[in-house]
Amino acid sequence: TYGMMEKQFYRTFERASKMHGNKSDNFLTLLESRLMTIVYRLGLARSVFDARQLITHGHITIDGRRMDIPSYQVKINQIIGVDEASKNLDRIKLGLENRQNPTNPVPYLEVQEDGLSGKYLGITNSADIPTADRINIARIIEFYSK
Repeated sequence: TYGMMEKQFYRTFERASKMHGNKSDNFLTLLESRLMTIVYRLGLARSVFDARQLITHGHITIDGRRMDIPSYQVKINQIIGVDEASKNLDRIKLGLENRQNPTNPVPYLEVQEDGLSGKYLGITNSADIPTADRINIARIIEFYSK
């Protein structure tokens, strides 16, 4: 569900292991705060793979500056949006049409009035993450802890 290669997934786990607090919550937070995941959660893309392509082609901005790194860790209160020149792209329009909940996709994202941008508020509870119930975090931690 996160569109990552094994090596990236492991590095994310390693980073979560070094952070203070609950390892599984840290891991989910790092996965959900990746730019490509947030672009997907905002409904700007139909899949994480589509989000990755939008980002690498320079169609996504963070705080008004173009960002082309899908794995970028978005910080709290940063605004993720569509570049001005890219607002009329068909693939962005398709993503917006397929949005599940256009005004509030997940509790840790706040969609701006224009509908083409959103603010990352930070994850306070892992229960807020839509995929948390489908991922067996205990097994992932057990697998990578060896």
